[in-house]
Amino acid sequence: MKKLLRMKSMLAVALLLVCFGQKARASHFQGSDLTYTCVAPGTYYVSLKLYRDCSGSTAPSSATLNLRPQGCGSPRTVSMTKTPGSNAIGNLYCPQLGAPQCSSSGKPNYETVTFTSLVTFSATERNCPDWYLSWSECCRPSTANLVGQDDPFAEAYINLGPAASPFNNNSPDFDPLNIPIPLVCVNQDIVYSLNALEVDGDSLSYELMQPLSAANTVVPYQQIGAGGTNIIINQSPRPPYNTTTNQQFAILQGGQATYSATYPIPSFIAPWNTPDPATGIPPKIVTAVPYFNLDPISGQLRFNPSVYVAGTQSSAGKNKYAVVVRINEWRKVNGAMVKVGYIRRDMLFIVEDCSGNVPPQTTVPPIPPKFEVELNDTLVKVQTCNTTRIVYKFQDTDKITITVDTAKIRRDLPNGSMRIYKNGTPNVEAVLMITPEASHAGHTYLIPIRIEDDACPIKSIANPVYRIEVRRQSLAKVIGNETREICLGETSKLDVNLSRPDSILGKEATYSYQWSLHPSTPNGDGLPANRSQRDITVKPTKTTRYLLKATNTLSALKGACYDTTSVLVKVNENPIISSITVGYPQGREDIIFGRDAMINVVIDNVDQTGYTYKWSPGSKMLASNGRPDSTIMADLLDPSNDSVSSTVLNPKVISLKTRTYKLTVTSPSGCESSKEVEVKVGAFFLPNIITPNNDGKNDKFVYKGIEPNTSLQIFNRWGVKVKDYKSYDNSFGGEGISDGVYYYILKEPKGGKTFKGYFEIVRD
Repeated sequence: MKKLLRMKSMLAVALLLVCFGQKARASHFQGSDLTYTCVAPGTYYVSLKLYRDCSGSTAPSSATLNLRPQGCGSPRTVSMTKTPGSNAIGNLYCPQLGAPQCSSSGKPNYETVTFTSLVTFSATERNCPDWYLSWSECCRPSTANLVGQDDPFAEAYINLGPAASPFNNNSPDFDPLNIPIPLVCVNQDIVYSLNALEVDGDSLSYELMQPLSAANTVVPYQQIGAGGTNIIINQSPRPPYNTTTNQQFAILQGGQATYSATYPIPSFIAPWNTPDPATGIPPKIVTAVPYFNLDPISGQLRFNPSVYVAGTQSSAGKNKYAVVVRINEWRKVNGAMVKVGYIRRDMLFIVEDCSGNVPPQTTVPPIPPKFEVELNDTLVKVQTCNTTRIVYKFQDTDKITITVDTAKIRRDLPNGSMRIYKNGTPNVEAVLMITPEASHAGHTYLIPIRIEDDACPIKSIANPVYRIEVRRQSLAKVIGNETREICLGETSKLDVNLSRPDSILGKEATYSYQWSLHPSTPNGDGLPANRSQRDITVKPTKTTRYLLKATNTLSALKGACYDTTSVLVKVNENPIISSITVGYPQGREDIIFGRDAMINVVIDNVDQTGYTYKWSPGSKMLASNGRPDSTIMADLLDPSNDSVSSTVLNPKVISLKTRTYKLTVTSPSGCESSKEVEVKVGAFFLPNIITPNNDGKNDKFVYKGIEPNTSLQIFNRWGVKVKDYKSYDNSFGGEGISDGVYYYILKEPKGGKTFKGYFEIVRD
């Protein structure tokens, strides 16, 4: 009997220990924030904020911070002190339900508690730049996406930097209103913003991570859907489907069978209730498209919780999902981006059935096109030097409360402010005014806003981040090409059009102007004496870029707000014709009548590729009617083939009279230079004897340089006309008349010269 009693006693103790062990592991932590602030080189104020699940045991009264170096040094621990009065219960529900409750049997909720410590790294420890801060204690609550209830592990990273020039980095932190334990409504588009606050001016990037249970030890994820497949059962089907005998399924696109860091919650778009055109009934199996997106720049999460399990206790965790985001800090050091720290935010999203409560709708009315503002969801792109008014309208059937840090907006946004109108009503407006200066171009400004309605029992809470991007859209525009070409010695007129609206004064702005040489061509020239006009004429001698600065005189930021534009004027060199000479015979200063000579041209330009040449009548080659002599073409030959040409650089000339020729040289850029040359020709003569014996010498009566329609009359010694040519062609060779002396009268057409003389025919 005593033995039996002893066994019963041992069993009771065992049961007690089991129950105690289960209770000991019931301090469920839903989330955590571990941050740090540099108070002196090597000294940091570390803060640990814990979020306890109300379905677990009471919040802890102490915490231990672990310090772990990477690659050198030794780890150590630091005791943390609980901040008095830091215990606070979450306020997730409407006031009609009474004061916020935190109990295992009530609605899901959380309690916060904060611990702090001062950490000073020794001189030896500072030689190890990379340190990891961490905290861990039992246990996580049951969740729908993680396997088991491993210990949560909060972690932050500090890069101390070189000992001689430490980084003294401050970690990002979070607005008190930005809690990591949000209630989210099933089948509603959720916008949740991490929007960490950064005081050092470092760049932040956000990335989804897997939860940790210890250093470098990840917690495995649960399988998705039924039987470890990517098949999802519709928890709220419409007839003819139900949750037992005739279930409706969705196959998750992508074949993912388990949750992951980038898909930690069932969030998808599935056409559960879209009828099949053939049957008029929604299909039994549909395709679900995953939808869980994190903006790596703003830290804004967007998703649509698609599964809610009704009728379960909060402690069962069927509607709780662990999500972790790491916020990295980047700083430019010696021209390269260096990671100077990071923090991890452990969060718990709790999915609820919000009983049809629709979240407030946000709209941004269009802004007049003249302001050149782009609107895209939560992104607004504004221009420098414009005072832009952006109105955010929030509408709901419930009363809406908008919470925004207007002091931060005035401090951070360039000449910015925000006012809230009709807060606490179903129609609220937030009016943002911003006037970026030219120096703000390329910057992005984030405005976190909390949107909360008073629906009951579950309030709709959204934390979007409105992103303002400032673009430099100079409204100073050059009329015509912004790059233009002229020839040396020419001018270029620079006309500018400016039209920038002023949104406060409601009229077109006026400007003051200042032209200068652009820094890219500091040795340029050609500016006029008056450089304060809008439109100017320049005459550069070298390629020059001109810069116009137009200052908006109506702007509230006089002198700080301006437009610029530039014009590049390329100066092309003209062909340089240094000389044109005629190849006269040695000892002569003219061409022997009836002979030819070369015209020799010297051009001094180094690169003559693409040059073209054109010979034309010169200033002394005018016919009696005042027009250029049309026979010029026949006087110039291409020496390579003796064909008529006026486009070779060095032609052969066979003019039978003294003439002036003009050469025009054109470069590929259209620049021209001209020069004239006079070709002198010796006096002409007519023969005084012909010997028509077919020896090829003096067989014909030839007038070199004869013009068409020149008449010839030949008389014998008694004055009898023996030959009469209306248009002589140098063909008379004594045909039909005997040897002897004859007289001739030669008349050029159109009132030209008349020549009289005699010649002798000798055949022997």
